[in-house]
Amino acid sequence: AHPTVADVRRAVIDIRRQKLPEPAELGSAGSFFKNPVVPAAQFEALRAQYPTMPHYPAGDAQVKIPAAWLIEQCGWKGKTVGGAAVYDKQPLVLVNKNHATPADVQTLAQQIVDSVITKFNIKIDPEANYI
Repeated sequence: AHPTVADVRRAVIDIRRQKLPEPAELGSAGSFFKNPVVPAAQFEALRAQYPTMPHYPAGDAQVKIPAAWLIEQCGWKGKTVGGAAVYDKQPLVLVNKNHATPADVQTLAQQIVDSVITKFNIKIDPEANYI
């Protein structure tokens, strides 16, 4: 009923462990893609095809759609390109499965972007910065 700061910390750590890889065990770029915001009219057209599509109001006749849902619907969860992969528990996270090169990560990311555009006509953008 009255969680302490320590209780909240433990709960957050437990949730993270369920969805995100342990950095010491599996390298990742963290949450790789931003959630796209689309015009409400575009969302309504998509919702007619995908009635269970999760969404959130984004103000000014805009709707935010979870990138993780879009990526999962395109079949990417757990898929590998070169040494890079989409984490099997959270499709927003790209991981280093087998000595991934920067090119592996970029190729995987671009293939994900392309498939989301093809299926939903929505462009998702990386949240990660390439350096």
